[in-house]
Amino acid sequence: FRALRLGEVLEPFSRDERARDRRAAEIVRAIGWLSPAAMAAHPMAVNGPAECQHLMEATFVAAFFVHFDVPGYWQWMAMLGVDELAEACGHYGKLVAAATGSDGRLLSKAPAHVLYGAALPVTFPDMWVIRTHRSAETAVPSLANLIALYRRIFSRNVSKDRVGQLALDVFRLGSQRMIEMHERVQPGRAIDIDYLRLVADPVGTVMAVFDRLGLETSRRIEDRLRLRYRAERVHERSATPYSPHNFGLTEADIMTTTSQYSEWLSQQAML
Repeated sequence: FRALRLGEVLEPFSRDERARDRRAAEIVRAIGWLSPAAMAAHPMAVNGPAECQHLMEATFVAAFFVHFDVPGYWQWMAMLGVDELAEACGHYGKLVAAATGSDGRLLSKAPAHVLYGAALPVTFPDMWVIRTHRSAETAVPSLANLIALYRRIFSRNVSKDRVGQLALDVFRLGSQRMIEMHERVQPGRAIDIDYLRLVADPVGTVMAVFDRLGLETSRRIEDRLRLRYRAERVHERSATPYSPHNFGLTEADIMTTTSQYSEWLSQQAML
């Protein structure tokens, strides 16, 4: 598997790799300068794996609502039907093909993938899905905090209550479309992981995923993973417990709104 780098997802048709990566580096520096907190919460690197969210932006079905207070866009996004999502995802598939060329299998990480719903496995029929899960009561305020950090880059007026409600709506719609997507994924090609397990034993969890995917799980591979993990630990930060109350929400609000996801998750076998 190969992960796309930042420059590739920002400029998939660029033929000047050096110039493309210089521009990507300028963006990373700018975000780090404008919001060190946002960079710490969501690290970016020119030569590291990048989210395909940036490719999705060209289809207009993407997470623009994270950065900007655009309620009309979010309402439009929530009302998209299967045909509209399929058309957008088809364009996304062409962008992925342009960015990867003939490199074979792509490893793509982007929570915004759930926005495509059942259209994603239609565009990529052989795909594997790897999902991490944690309680909605924890995930929703964490998402709200990330949205607030990014919005402060572009605006001085960020309402925590509006951000909290948006985060809850995003989680509800995202989990709903994720369930619709799951029903179209080939049997046995979905891997569900408890987030707490991943944090407690990242290398062991990745090795278990490799095993499910039929990839090499030798001691040599495990040692390489542990070396990489130790090198990356400089980016680790202590977990911050974000309270729903900081964003105008309550645990009861979240539990009620996300009950469909919680019920569905209870029926899934974790890795």
